[in-house]
Amino acid sequence: MTAFDHGTFEYVRARTTDEAVAHLVADALVIAGGTVLTPEVAREGRNGRFVDIAGIAALRDLQVDQQGATIGALITNDELATHPEIARDYAALSQAARQIGNPHVRRAGTVGGNLVWALARACLPPAMLVVDAEVNLRTVQGVSTQPIAQFLSHGLPEHSLLESVYLPPPAGRNSGFIKYEWRRATAMAIVIVAVSTGRDSAGVLFEPRIAVAGLCRARRLPAAEAMLAGRTLDSTLIDEVSRAAATQPPFEESGTAPGETYRRRLIAAGLRQLLSEI
Repeated sequence: MTAFDHGTFEYVRARTTDEAVAHLVADALVIAGGTVLTPEVAREGRNGRFVDIAGIAALRDLQVDQQGATIGALITNDELATHPEIARDYAALSQAARQIGNPHVRRAGTVGGNLVWALARACLPPAMLVVDAEVNLRTVQGVSTQPIAQFLSHGLPEHSLLESVYLPPPAGRNSGFIKYEWRRATAMAIVIVAVSTGRDSAGVLFEPRIAVAGLCRARRLPAAEAMLAGRTLDSTLIDEVSRAAATQPPFEESGTAPGETYRRRLIAAGLRQLLSEI
């Protein structure tokens, strides 16, 4: 462990997950890729304890097999975007990672950071929702697991470290992701839509998932999902579900242009495109 203490600013470089959680006092912040936190420290002069986990090798594993996928918290967005088995089995997640920020952010930013900060414009949360992800959290008491929806709703519990993400086997389900963004130089999202669904031999849909972000923090749309379950897709159903989905999420980004009407139109357009493609 490396430590640096300068008055109200304390820096700790952890070598293991146990060492990291031992230093997660109430005001501690974890830093890894630093694409969100480092600019804040430089701009606002934030103080407190910063626990650097970038050197913990155990958080850099990415495994995909018949039991699903396990993605370490320190896997970078670029590593996720270019992993062939993630692209094959969890297309929405691979597509989301490819559209994060800019090349520097994709190389430096991590899966764990994208989920912990859970910004309304973040790409990975809606994609994680439609593939039924779970997060593994470590404290000094041990490891616990939460569904991704619960984690995004309540945030990272105090004194916890996001250790990894688990994805169940795709089981014949296909997924897709679309992001409407500002200019490519920043790639900040206006609206994000993600979808996954299975389809049986007769074309009947099962376990549909729809998630949106940008208009609001990432969330699933259960009412729109229910309109798809047990149905076969045609242009009429796609239009009905797309229009309904656009009305369902709350509007939380009220202070950021463009406005609500335009963003809801993008939700409908994005869902219409995804349902036509998958």
